[in-house]
Formats: sequence, C-alpha cells, structure tokens
Amino acid sequence: MQAQREIERGDGLMRESRFAEARAAYQAAWPASQDLADVQRFWLLMCIANAAVRALEFDEAFEACAAAQRFFARSTDAVAGNPLFHLLAGIAADGLDEREVADDNLARALICGGPAIFTGEAPRYLEHVTALLKPPAETGTWEGYAGCSLAQMNSICAFAGDRKSFLEALIEARIGAPLPYPLPLDLKQFEGACTDPMDRPAPWGEGRVHFVSRRDTGEDVVKFYADLDALPELVECLRVDYELLDPSLTDIDARELIVHVYFVAFTGDYYRGQVKAFDLGRTSGGARFHQAYPSRRD
Repeated sequence: MQAQREIERGDGLMRESRFAEARAAYQAAWPASQDLADVQRFWLLMCIANAAVRALEFDEAFEACAAAQRFFARSTDAVAGNPLFHLLAGIAADGLDEREVADDNLARALICGGPAIFTGEAPRYLEHVTALLKPPAETGTWEGYAGCSLAQMNSICAFAGDRKSFLEALIEARIGAPLPYPLPLDLKQFEGACTDPMDRPAPWGEGRVHFVSRRDTGEDVVKFYADLDALPELVECLRVDYELLDPSLTDIDARELIVHVYFVAFTGDYYRGQVKAFDLGRTSGGARFHQAYPSRRD
C-alpha cells in the first residue's frame, strides 16, 4: 500500500534526522490513507506534526494537530488526554507565539504524561509549565509523577502493524517502559477500613493500623499507620507511613488510595478541617526507606 510505504520512508528519514524530507514523506502518505482506520490516520497526523515541529514548520504542525482534534477526536478516543498530542500542539502553538494555547496544551501534556513526555525537548518547555502548575497534592512534587493517561497512547501499537514505528519507539524511549500502558487506577474499586478499634504501635509511635482494600474481593492492598484519635484542633501535617501489599500498585497509587479513598471517601472528608497536609512515606521493616514527600490537601 502506498500510504504504508511512504510512512515507512518517513520513519526512516526521521531516524536519520532528515526532518523536512520525513515531513514530505508523511504528507505524501496522507492522500493515500483513505483506506486506513481512523486511529491510524490520527497517528499519521501526529507523524506529520512531529516531523514539522522538528523542521521548525510550526504552522503546519499546528494544522495537523487541529485536524486531528476536529476530525478524529470522537471516532478514535485517542486525542483528548493524549500526552504526545498535547505536547506537539503546545510546542507548535509556542512556535506561533499563541501563548494561551501553548500553555494550555503543555500543561495537559505534563498532567497526562508526566515530566517524561518532555524528554528530549528544549528544557524551557518543562521549566515553564512546572512553574505554572502546582504538583500533585499526593506527592507535593512533579518528580516521579507518571501522568494520568499514558494509556491514551496505546493505539500507536496498531499504527504500523508488526513493525515498530518511529513514534512508538519515541514514546517508549521517553516513558522508559514498553507499550501498552495500564489504564488509570479506578478508585471506585477500593474502600477504606480500620482493622479493629484497638490501638496498635505505629513505626514512629502510637497509632492505628488502617487498610485500603479491593471492594469486590476484600483483599488489602495498602496498609498504613496514622494516629487519628489524638489529633489537635488543627494539624499542619499529619504523618502517614504506609506499606504496599499489592506489588502491582505504585507509590503514586498508594498515596491516591490513602488520601482519596480513605480520608475523603471512607471518612466522608471528616478530617478536611483538621488536617492541612499529609506527610506520606513508604516503610520497610518499620523504617522509611525513602524521603517522604509533603502532600498538600488543596
């Protein structure tokens, strides 16, 4: 098929950093792409946008992103929330001095893909957007944040069939893990619970043992320690030490489960007026093995 041949040619040229020629190859593939699925045509537009950005043809890159939004957002479900789409749209808008559009899309790229999606780009993009946005409340830092919708990029796997496309390899190199990426954690699958009303020793003093569990099986996934019985009227920062019982979960997952499932959903946000921030740290054998991250409520 002519479209696939031109796409492969464009990928080869991108690997050689011949960006203007790659852009022309991808453009040549577009008229012949009518028989491709919508999701494949969306990713072809991303190839055009990426090559155009590298060739400093920002107007063309922006037009490709606009076409993706206009014609394929509804049929593919791969546009809104896609970190690479928002990154390319943001860089293109920045190159056209469309500041508001650039800031909005670069912010979405960071939220959806984490700092890793900016790997290889000019440092000023990430520096600018992290200065605009507060970090996640659960960690208090952008460092280690994995993004909330990496799975929006999974459909790139179907773009080139058995062959790994240039964009697929680029995504994997930036994220540091192979596709496909897991879907976001569904917090509705979990519930908070306290084992019993008896006081138990926490690793750092007195407190109770609390759990977050899977709603359908009752399996405990996170165990944490917090002294909630002797809180003063207002706590600037409540220490919470936790252990991961489910190895499939990350530290980001654990912190979301503790704050949003237990302290917000399970307790009915009872502690919002008492606790201004959480000091969350994972423990091993009763001692924290990495520095705790301050975590703001708001």
